[in-house]
Amino acid sequence: MKFTGTVVCAGLSGSAADVTASRWKGVGYFRTRVIPANPQSAAQVLHRGHFSDVVAWWHDQEQQVKDECGRLMFGQAMSGFNGFTKRNVTDLAGFDKTPPVEIWPRIMPLNAQVNPIADDLSQDAGGTSKQVVLLWGQGEAVATDKMYFLAGEAADQNAIPTNLFLVEKETTATNAETVTLTMPKAAQGYRIFALVEHTENSTFSVARSCFAQSIA
Repeated sequence: MKFTGTVVCAGLSGSAADVTASRWKGVGYFRTRVIPANPQSAAQVLHRGHFSDVVAWWHDQEQQVKDECGRLMFGQAMSGFNGFTKRNVTDLAGFDKTPPVEIWPRIMPLNAQVNPIADDLSQDAGGTSKQVVLLWGQGEAVATDKMYFLAGEAADQNAIPTNLFLVEKETTATNAETVTLTMPKAAQGYRIFALVEHTENSTFSVARSCFAQSIA
């Protein structure tokens, strides 16, 4: 319902009882007060939590990784950030339905055909306090390729990782197939991700991951 600009109501705005006064293109009007819904079902709360986690992961990425995400989304009416969040939120939702799962959050919106790929990743023996020694398969990596390792804290092998951070970057991909990483905490469980960058054309592989416990 419209109202005219008298001295009494010209400056009216806000809500009282079930009525809200506002203006649109200089015309004052009244409408029924509406309180926005804030759905709090278990599924909706879980989804919002996943989205927050993935956004935090995005901010932890190296710029090269973000640029690669953008390149892969070119022509799909979707930004690198959008592609990254869509893929990883979907992965986390899949984890909720059938834990534990073999496919962990991919970290990047890449498909399994992008070369090179580290065939596997697992924890090896050895290391000193706070260290994790990883054993990995070289896959199709070549001498000029680089490896990136990211990690998130995890209570056990079935837990979704949190506080994702970059542990080490630009490690030569064809060095000895064991890599020693120094983590922030001793005796802490981590979900660790390894990505290979093919430096010739700046493409990244799908992430391989494993659960590892840092040395006490």
